[in-house]
Amino acid sequence: MENSDNLRMENILYELTPNIKKAFMFSIGKVLVVAGIFLGGFYYLSSMGIFDIFIELLNEMELDVTQNFINISFPVGVSFVALVAIGLNYMSLHKVRYVCYVDHISIYRNFMIFQVSETNIPYWNIKGIETDNAGMENKLFNTGAIRIEASGTKKGFVKLEYIDYPEQVELKIQEIIRNFKANYYADYIKKQRIKSIAEQY
Repeated sequence: MENSDNLRMENILYELTPNIKKAFMFSIGKVLVVAGIFLGGFYYLSSMGIFDIFIELLNEMELDVTQNFINISFPVGVSFVALVAIGLNYMSLHKVRYVCYVDHISIYRNFMIFQVSETNIPYWNIKGIETDNAGMENKLFNTGAIRIEASGTKKGFVKLEYIDYPEQVELKIQEIIRNFKANYYADYIKKQRIKSIAEQY
């Protein structure tokens, strides 16, 4: 197993990771927006007296619940869930990496400390690569995504997200793929010539 891992390390041609700080800042923004919507909706419904009926039902069940208790516990609960979501996202981002090997590209995505997915895309399956700078997060944080169209994937494509200088990364990956195919064809022609010479004797 150790020899296999060492061999993989030797075959790494290019490795990159998303800009964790920028990706994390955007994820915080999304979580805060969602939390704000929940809290805004809660206080609006509370001002309309919607929760009064639930409080009366709980009091009839001999549960001492007041409007003030709900006004405090709900925001605390939402804040706790938001902090947990932000923490999990941060740990997950630290495990994401994109690796170009000799004959394929691997995309590693993790949940906390547990690896849950590894997507391997042979270079022969890649149909196209392009930079995708669309999206508010990319414009806001000056990042981009690399969209790789490939057969054998669930959506027909994968994205390398929150990449700094995506145009340069795109060119680097395309260069690796071109070199792989050029070496393959050169090796194939060489083998065919050796085979042809051997058949003459």
